[in-house]
Amino acid sequence: MVPPRSERLRQLRQEIRALRAASGLSPAERVAQRERRVALRQEIARLEAADADPAAAPVLAPAPEPLRAPPALRHAVTTARTIERQFEVLDLRSADSERADPEVQAVVERFLRRYQQPLPLTADQPRIAHEALVLAGGLVWERGEPLLGTFPPSAVSRRRPAIDRRYQEAIDDPATPRLPGLSVVIERSTARNYFHWMTEQLPRFHRLRAVEAETAIDRILVLGSAWEELSFVRESVATFFPQYLDRIHPLHTAARCEHALYFDQPRDERKSRLCSSIDHWLEALVGPCSADGPPPGRLLYVSRRDARTRLLLDESAWCEQLATLGFEVVTLAGLPVTAQQQLFSSARCVISAHGANLTNIMFCRPGTQVVELMTAQFIDRASYLNLSMMRGLPYTLALVDQDGPHQWLTENTGNSLRLGEQGRQRLIHHLRSRLA
Repeated sequence: MVPPRSERLRQLRQEIRALRAASGLSPAERVAQRERRVALRQEIARLEAADADPAAAPVLAPAPEPLRAPPALRHAVTTARTIERQFEVLDLRSADSERADPEVQAVVERFLRRYQQPLPLTADQPRIAHEALVLAGGLVWERGEPLLGTFPPSAVSRRRPAIDRRYQEAIDDPATPRLPGLSVVIERSTARNYFHWMTEQLPRFHRLRAVEAETAIDRILVLGSAWEELSFVRESVATFFPQYLDRIHPLHTAARCEHALYFDQPRDERKSRLCSSIDHWLEALVGPCSADGPPPGRLLYVSRRDARTRLLLDESAWCEQLATLGFEVVTLAGLPVTAQQQLFSSARCVISAHGANLTNIMFCRPGTQVVELMTAQFIDRASYLNLSMMRGLPYTLALVDQDGPHQWLTENTGNSLRLGEQGRQRLIHHLRSRLA
């Protein structure tokens, strides 16, 4: 017996809540969970459509209108290259750990095979919308239509009624300001994360010089909470793009813009989240990504001892062994962005556990050796591998044991890292050969 429509909707929403609450999933299980949630939301949309128009009662919802995008600015358009990914893997896990688990090994090997494939960067093109509504977080409508590159197409197809209501509520709200002229949207909800701000959003300021060759910029919209609460957001703009400081406009809720320029970045799992903007900016800032051999400089071990998660256990023994090779132990908490830039640009080799500290390898000179300590929990995160490949940095992925309550990632926190004596000796040998 098929339950009534209202009961079926309740069951579907309950299953979605249960999926969201699930934790400790492997990377493969997280992919399957996302696909199931998409299917559930699509069924909810079909049932809600039938409630709104019982006469129609479609078996399948009609295909949504494809999202459109305004034409890109002629002088500011960029092309994106494909990066080759050649790197070394050191499996430093002990033989009696998860390394002996066939399920864990299958997941690790699948992702490592994927990382061997060339990776296209994303060409994020600047586009201008007219009579636009911009929400804090970077969602953009033009004359009531959600725009491709700011909305994921799948979200629009699943939740179009809710998206339309959100638009109308913002338009009807008397507190929503009207902004004349051209407003540039340099914001995403990820602006509060150091890696995403520095690699995905800050580089778009570099593109504004080409934009200004075509049109005047009146203001730049930045996520209000990030601008006011996070020093690295303000410092990075002041350091690299001070000419735009007086045009920063923190956005907390929404704004109605006469014209809004945004950078589209359609999500495509076959491509990197790194885009053409950072590629062009870093080439201008640091130099071309081709170089012969490692540059002279400092040997850095960036410790996470000032972090709350993903700590390296028995780190003191590891630091003592690194000291025999001339490595310095540094932490980044409290360092201004300029100091972090100077530190990493002076490096010959950088070692660190997976985390936002490694964002700063973007400032390393081509040829700088990068070693990332990672557990199987984060094997589906290739951010720093991709950044290394983009900048011509020889990269080593060092897989180490994990110590914590969950086999797989839970709430993006992660277990502590364990590097045993044999693992330390193998890594020291690897470093000697690379630095010789």
